[in-house]
Amino acid sequence: MVWVDLRIDSQWSLYGQRIDKSGKQMWPNNGVEICRATAIQGTPRVIKGGVVVVSQDDRDVFPDIYAQCINADDTPQWKANGIPICTAGGHQTRPMLQSGGNMEFFVAWVDYRQDYGIESKTDVYGQQLRSDGTALWEENGIHLYTTVANVPQVPMIVMGTPDVISLIWSDGQDVYMRRIP
Repeated sequence: MVWVDLRIDSQWSLYGQRIDKSGKQMWPNNGVEICRATAIQGTPRVIKGGVVVVSQDDRDVFPDIYAQCINADDTPQWKANGIPICTAGGHQTRPMLQSGGNMEFFVAWVDYRQDYGIESKTDVYGQQLRSDGTALWEENGIHLYTTVANVPQVPMIVMGTPDVISLIWSDGQDVYMRRIP
């Protein structure tokens, strides 16, 4: 499990704890530090296999998306305080995370890099990562879809095979699906 913690100088940091089937804590009491960058970290999403955490991170002027991998022995596997998934201009929020085959991961998020306030729209971008944190798609992710909706719609991510990702989302009225080969 992962949580936002204010234990150090009232700064929002991410901590995590691994718990076995019987409820026993596997990592040090009070958890391990995942990210303590000088900023607010929030909306963490977690998947198992080691532990991969993706979160919204406010260390820049606008929120960005960062990720970290912690192995079973509580050791961070990627750069201290995580690796940037998207640091494009504008807000990036509400990340979602899904594991795939071949120890790869897929991240999708709501992205406002093209929203100039003329028309309220929601873009969703995504990035596929190897287990070592290497991005497989272009820097700052690829555009997946745009919706003109009052509420940002983050997709449900389904990994069918290692080569196919399906996104399912709603615009508040209809339900859509897009496959990404």
